[in-house]
Formats: sequence, C-alpha cells, structure tokens
Amino acid sequence: MAIRKTDDISNDPAINSRLKTTAERDEILQRFNPTKTDNILPCDGGLAYLSEKVDQCIDSINSNDSKSTFPGFGTTSSKALRGDTALLALGTTSSTALAGNTSLLALGTTSSTALRGDTSLLKLGTSSSTALAGNTSLLALGTSSSTALVGDTKTITNAQTSAIIENTSKVSMAFGTSSSTALRGDTSLLALGTSSSTALAGNTSILSLGTSSSTALAGDTTVISSAQAAAIAVNTKKEPLKIGTGSGNAKAGDTTTITDAQATAIVANTAKTVLTVGTGSGNAKAGNTTTITSGQASAITANTSKVGFTTTMPTATEGHTVSVSVTNSRGAYTLVFTMVDSSGRESVTKTGTLTLK
Repeated sequence: MAIRKTDDISNDPAINSRLKTTAERDEILQRFNPTKTDNILPCDGGLAYLSEKVDQCIDSINSNDSKSTFPGFGTTSSKALRGDTALLALGTTSSTALAGNTSLLALGTTSSTALRGDTSLLKLGTSSSTALAGNTSLLALGTSSSTALVGDTKTITNAQTSAIIENTSKVSMAFGTSSSTALRGDTSLLALGTSSSTALAGNTSILSLGTSSSTALAGDTTVISSAQAAAIAVNTKKEPLKIGTGSGNAKAGDTTTITDAQATAIVANTAKTVLTVGTGSGNAKAGNTTTITSGQASAITANTSKVGFTTTMPTATEGHTVSVSVTNSRGAYTLVFTMVDSSGRESVTKTGTLTLK
C-alpha cells in the first residue's frame, strides 16, 4: 500500500482520527503549505520546506514498489547462499579450491604443458600404433639373438642377404677391430660411458634412431647374429633375424616405447580422482555459482548493511540541517522542529513546536 503524502490528511485514517475538528486539520495543512506567503510563526517556512522533503521521500518510497523481492535461500544459480554456508577454503587438495592467481598449465605437448582433454592417447600393445607396457623387457646392447646391436655396427642390405642365401660372391669374415671385421668371442665387454667404445647406463635416455655412434639402429634393420657371421665364414646358408614379439625376435623399428619415468607416471596416475561439480564438501561449485567475498560475509554476519531511523532529516540546502523530536509532558505531546544554519560565520539555531491534540 502506498504511503499518503502530507497534504492528504483527510484520507489517512491513522492521523485523521486524532484530529477533533476540521479546523485542526486545516491549520496543520496551512503550516505545511509551501505556497503560503503570510507566515505567522518563524518556523512556518521551515515546516513547509520539511513537508516538501518528506513528500519527496514518500514519492521515492512509493516508486520502489516494483523492485524484485528477495529470491530466497538455496544452492542454485537463482538463489542466495545462507550467511553460514561453508565455503571452500583455498588449497591444493580435493576438498579445497585453487586461489584465483594460481598458475595453471597451458595446453601443449611439452613437459611443462598439459594435454587437451580430447587428445588421443596410445593404448598398451605390441603393434606400431600402440605403446609397450611399463614392465616390457627392452633389448640390451649385445651380440646375441636376444640383444640389440650398437648403432654403428656394420650390417648388410637385403640384396646382400639374398646373395648369402644364393651363395654368391662370398667373402669370409676376418677377426679384427675395424668396421669390416668381426670381434673375437673373448673380446672384453663394453664399459659404461658415452663414447663410441662404451655402453650407456641403464637409466640413460633412450637413443634416437640413426647410424652414428650416439644413435641406435631401427628395429627393422636387417642384421646378422654372431652365429650367422660364423656361418658366413664357413659359407653356410643362414637366415636373418625376424621381426616379432618373442625373445628371439627384434621389435619393429616404428614400435613406440616409453621411459622408466613415463612408466612410473602411468602407474601412479591410475589412482587419480577427477573433481566433479556439485554442492558437497568434496565437489567444486559450478562456474556460474553466485558467491560473496569475505568482506560481504562479515557484513552479513555483523548486519552492518542495515540503516535504522534517524532523527536528522536530509536537506538539499548546503549548511542547513533540520531535526525533529517529540516531547511528552503528562500525556501532552509536542513536535519540536530544530533548524541549524551553519552556512555563516556563526551557527544560527531556530526552533519551532507543534502541539499534538
């Protein structure tokens, strides 16, 4: 219901019922009339001005009826959270929220970035399009059927293999230490190191494919075993090493392998739990959840945003204030209006009273 203005006393039953005669009502209206020029009392002008400011306040209050009401408490995007709702604390656990300035990984394929969610990951297997299991036995460097040759080992081409099978143009292999001779069976094994005459340690990064002393031969490179080398010396028909997954085979050159660290990371990553959106203590709130700052939470708790009734009325006149008070003397009520003019050198105070009957 709209608040009635100061000149509508006759339609305000709460006030009109206290007035005994029409003359009393008209006298009040005369005091509040801003167009009146023959003011009798010194405070008549102040009362008229006060009436105008009160009417402005009434207009503002009445025009505020169309404002939206409080949406109510809840946990949806259209509700407000209760003041004592437990909010997520900052942290890095599954039950906390990351700070707003936390550096997140950018998308990419380097060791310092994160893969996109739709990135196709290799499955475990033994084909050219899969990854080997972390506990797959990898070939060590050596000269047996179950080891891999050093990258700079001299090999033969497919044509040379065919020539061996056909027993044409054969030259016996001599013992020696050059690229065209074979090492003796009692030759000292390679020591650990990084030169062309040593073998890499077991935790050394996997060699890239190539034909230099610091690379490894591709898995599908045609090579010969020491037994085949001996067979060549005696001119017998030896078969080359076949590609396969058994202990006596070599893996294909395009077989995808992983390091020990990557295998450990795959095993450790199986216990991870993805954070889901929800309202529980172990969930993350949705991105469109309306939240409040710590200052707003404190203000709600302390109820500091409330404003109570004040006895000092607002005024648009700079340096002037008007206050209203009520006195009671044995049931006789009097409105006391006090106007203070602080615009000059010295403050001027004017007081007017209105006896209520």
